[in-house]
Amino acid sequence: MKTIEYHKNGEVFRDCDCEPLARQFLIGKEDYICVANELFITAARTLIAEKVVPHTEVQFVFNGHTLSPDCNGRLKEYPAGFCDTNEKLLCRLLHPR
Repeated sequence: MKTIEYHKNGEVFRDCDCEPLARQFLIGKEDYICVANELFITAARTLIAEKVVPHTEVQFVFNGHTLSPDCNGRLKEYPAGFCDTNEKLLCRLLHPR
Protein backbone atom coordinates (compact mmCIF):
# COMPACT_ATOMS: atom_id res chain seq x y z
CA MET A 1 0.00 0.00 0.00
CA LYS A 2 1.33 3.41 -1.01
CA THR A 3 0.65 6.05 1.64
CA ILE A 4 0.84 9.76 0.84
CA GLU A 5 0.51 11.94 3.89
CA TYR A 6 -0.42 15.59 3.43
CA HIS A 7 1.15 17.66 6.19
CA LYS A 8 2.36 21.24 6.49
CA ASN A 9 5.83 19.99 7.46
CA GLY A 10 6.06 17.51 4.58
CA GLU A 11 8.43 17.68 1.64
CA VAL A 12 7.95 20.63 -0.69
CA PHE A 13 8.43 20.30 -4.45
CA ARG A 14 8.39 22.75 -7.34
CA ASP A 15 5.08 22.65 -9.20
CA CYS A 16 6.72 21.35 -12.37
CA ASP A 17 8.24 18.43 -10.42
CA CYS A 18 5.08 17.22 -8.68
CA GLU A 19 3.76 14.92 -11.41
CA PRO A 20 7.10 13.24 -12.22
CA LEU A 21 7.81 12.75 -8.52
CA ALA A 22 4.31 11.42 -7.82
CA ARG A 23 4.72 8.96 -10.70
CA GLN A 24 8.15 7.92 -9.41
CA PHE A 25 6.72 7.36 -5.93
CA LEU A 26 3.69 5.41 -7.13
CA ILE A 27 5.70 2.98 -9.27
CA GLY A 28 8.77 2.90 -7.00
CA LYS A 29 9.74 0.79 -4.01
CA GLU A 30 9.00 3.31 -1.24
CA ASP A 31 5.63 2.91 0.51
CA TYR A 32 5.36 6.24 2.35
CA ILE A 33 5.90 9.89 1.57
CA CYS A 34 4.89 13.03 3.45
CA VAL A 35 4.27 16.08 1.26
CA ALA A 36 3.17 19.67 1.75
CA ASN A 37 2.10 20.24 -1.89
CA GLU A 38 -1.54 19.81 -2.77
CA LEU A 39 -0.40 19.63 -6.41
CA PHE A 40 1.50 16.41 -5.57
CA ILE A 41 -1.78 14.97 -4.22
CA THR A 42 -3.66 16.08 -7.35
CA ALA A 43 -0.98 14.55 -9.58
CA ALA A 44 -1.18 11.25 -7.68
CA ARG A 45 -4.99 11.23 -7.99
CA THR A 46 -4.69 11.90 -11.74
CA LEU A 47 -2.21 9.04 -12.15
CA ILE A 48 -4.63 6.76 -10.29
CA ALA A 49 -7.39 7.77 -12.72
CA GLU A 50 -5.02 7.07 -15.61
CA LYS A 51 -4.43 3.54 -14.22
CA VAL A 52 -0.70 4.03 -13.55
CA VAL A 53 -1.40 2.31 -10.23
CA PRO A 54 -4.59 0.65 -8.94
CA HIS A 55 -6.65 2.86 -6.63
CA THR A 56 -6.75 0.02 -4.12
CA GLU A 57 -2.99 0.36 -3.62
CA VAL A 58 -2.99 4.05 -2.61
CA GLN A 59 -4.21 5.90 0.43
CA PHE A 60 -3.92 9.50 1.56
CA VAL A 61 -3.49 10.50 5.20
CA PHE A 62 -4.36 13.87 6.72
CA ASN A 63 -4.59 14.68 10.45
CA GLY A 64 -5.12 11.04 11.36
CA HIS A 65 -7.78 10.50 8.68
CA THR A 66 -7.20 7.89 5.99
CA LEU A 67 -8.73 8.86 2.65
CA SER A 68 -9.15 6.19 0.00
CA PRO A 69 -9.46 7.22 -3.65
CA ASP A 70 -11.90 5.54 -6.00
CA CYS A 71 -10.89 4.20 -9.42
CA ASN A 72 -11.19 7.74 -10.85
CA GLY A 73 -8.87 9.22 -8.22
CA ARG A 74 -11.78 10.93 -6.49
CA LEU A 75 -12.20 11.15 -2.73
CA LYS A 76 -15.53 10.89 -0.91
CA GLU A 77 -14.48 13.33 1.79
CA TYR A 78 -12.20 16.32 2.12
CA PRO A 79 -11.49 17.19 5.74
CA ALA A 80 -11.06 20.91 6.42
CA GLY A 81 -7.50 21.88 5.58
CA PHE A 82 -6.91 19.00 3.16
CA CYS A 83 -5.72 20.41 -0.18
CA ASP A 84 -7.97 23.45 0.06
CA THR A 85 -5.47 26.33 -0.14
CA ASN A 86 -5.92 26.92 -3.87
CA GLU A 87 -9.71 26.74 -3.58
CA LYS A 88 -9.73 29.30 -0.74
CA LEU A 89 -7.56 31.68 -2.75
CA LEU A 90 -9.76 31.31 -5.85
CA CYS A 91 -12.87 31.97 -3.77
CA ARG A 92 -11.28 35.20 -2.55
CA LEU A 93 -10.63 36.22 -6.16
CA LEU A 94 -14.25 35.54 -7.09
CA HIS A 95 -15.73 37.26 -4.05
CA PRO A 96 -17.20 40.67 -4.88
CA ARG A 97 -15.35 43.56 -3.30
